[in-house]
Parts: sequence; C-alpha cells; structure tokens
Amino acid sequence: MINNKNKERIDELLLKYINKKSKVLACGVGDGSEIVYLRSKDYQAYGIDPSRLDKKKITKIKKFIENSEMSPNIFGKLKFDFIYAFEVFEHVGCINYGTILSKDYYNKRLFFLKSIIKKLKKNGSCFITTGNKNFIIDIGHFHKYSPIAKFFKSILNINISVPISKQNFLFNYRDFKKILLILKSQGLNFDYNFEDMSFYPSITRKTGLKSFFIRAYLKIVNIKLLRESFLNPIIGLKIKKR
Repeated sequence: MINNKNKERIDELLLKYINKKSKVLACGVGDGSEIVYLRSKDYQAYGIDPSRLDKKKITKIKKFIENSEMSPNIFGKLKFDFIYAFEVFEHVGCINYGTILSKDYYNKRLFFLKSIIKKLKKNGSCFITTGNKNFIIDIGHFHKYSPIAKFFKSILNINISVPISKQNFLFNYRDFKKILLILKSQGLNFDYNFEDMSFYPSITRKTGLKSFFIRAYLKIVNIKLLRESFLNPIIGLKIKKR
C-alpha cells in the first residue's frame, strides 16, 4: 500500500501535470506502490528503481516497472509525456544510492538529466524536486560526511547541510543552471524554469501551528526575488522538451 507522503504528492501535485492519456514515468519508485496506485486510477504509469523494488508488490504490474537506473534504453522505444523524480536526484551518483558521493557523481547526474530529456516526447515535460544545498537545514537527510553536521545531529538532533563542503550531495540553483547549460551545449533542445514550491506536500502536508508558519515562510521565500536564494529549502525544476 502506498504511504501517505507519496499519495499526497501524487494527489496534490502530480495530477495537476498529467491526464489519463499521458504516458508517465516515475524515477525512484521504491517498492513500486506509486505505480500500483496510479495504475489503479487508470493512469498510464511506468516506473524505474535500481535498488528498492519489492517484487511481491509489483507482480501484477511488473511489465510497467524496470529494476534500472535512468537511461535512454529503459522501456525500449517508448517515450513519455511526463517524467518525475521526487527527492531522487540527490541520490543519483551516490554510493549505493545513499548520501556519499562517488568519484564520478557529476557525470552520472549529467547522464540522468540527459536520459530524461531523451525519453520525453516533443513538448513533454519533467519535474524534479530536491533539497537546496545552500539552505542550512536538511530535514530529510543526515550529512554524515561533515563533523559539523554530526555535532548538530548528536547534540540538537538537527540535520544540517554544509554548503561549502565538496562532499555535499545536494545541488543548489547555480549547480542546476550549470549542468543544464552543459546539456544545451550538447545539442539538447529544451526550456526550463524553477517552480514555486510553497505548496510542496512533503513539507506542507502536516497541520498545526508549526506547519502554518512553515507554509507562510515558504510562500515568502518562493516569490521570484527570493526563490533561487539560500533561504529556499527546496528546488523544483521543470524541464520542457522542444
């Protein structure tokens, strides 16, 4: 069964971008429950995951899921109207898909994005979400490469990002602009923009006073003037193939 976090991301975010005629690819589907859920709602969903597929859960839909990394060869000649990767990009190029960068992580991330664009139909889009390296707090990950991060985790139980560390596995807005410029120089034809993430369910789905202030903060830092700054905790990258 799909967990609440993934269900809310699909219901409140993904379904705004797709319709039941769209061929949709999910990157990093974990146990496969996202594809089971989307297929149960009659969406033409496919998924890939190189590490965590639960074969028992995907028996009935195994032809729609591949145990693979992102590449132009997945699902043969099939191309997609929409591809998404929610909180997956930061693990691309990491050892065992964790949070320790491999030596060739940058080339792997370049290949990941290039493969996505190649697998899109003309005018197809992709949506990628990931934490912002320059935002000091990282709710979802422990930055164990850093003594400073270890200190904050052990004393205050807070996960912090260390933006200046070369071992930081996150990207910032500048990193994305740089890698997208490389892809354009290789002849790929696409447009991109950074989306307003003030509504992102992974952060805003909870209720209560604390969540109220989080939502208010996200609305402020997602105005265009501040969106690409160190104040914004999450990056939402949308790419459209031309």
